[in-house]
Amino acid sequence: MSGLTPEIVMQLMEAGESQSAIARTFKVSRQYVHKLAKQGGHKSENVGRIVTDNLPWEVPTEWQDGSLYYVIRLLAHYNSGLYEISPSSLERVNALVKRLKLFQQVIDYDPRYPAVKGLSSKPGFAYVPRTPEDEGMAIKIRPGIRLTDEGRKLWAMPKELPESI
Repeated sequence: MSGLTPEIVMQLMEAGESQSAIARTFKVSRQYVHKLAKQGGHKSENVGRIVTDNLPWEVPTEWQDGSLYYVIRLLAHYNSGLYEISPSSLERVNALVKRLKLFQQVIDYDPRYPAVKGLSSKPGFAYVPRTPEDEGMAIKIRPGIRLTDEGRKLWAMPKELPESI
């Protein structure tokens, strides 16, 4: 018996622990922790929906499986802090953050950007030079984008590189 209760799960989650981390600590499944969290009154948040609802651009469905679209969404999932991302996704976020810092770039969306072999598998997204308006963000801040308060958190550059698992 793990000794884990809905109350303990809620306490740990309120202190910032993820359900995955709690499961590892108590040597139980993540599904069991989720069940206890629900019993404790936790309302699951659909991170994918939060990210989609706070996208700063209208991206056609056929371009939503592109590599830059995918990695910028991974960054938003990471920045949401609502759950842990996989080690491979974490590596992709790390690579993105390193690239944006090293080359002083941000990701921008404009339907006129072509796909670039080796960089972006679909049109619409591009790495562009960072400007003072983009400070602290991973995306281009310009007129015409929709940047919500939640979006400011999701599309921000992490202060530190995410730790690899």
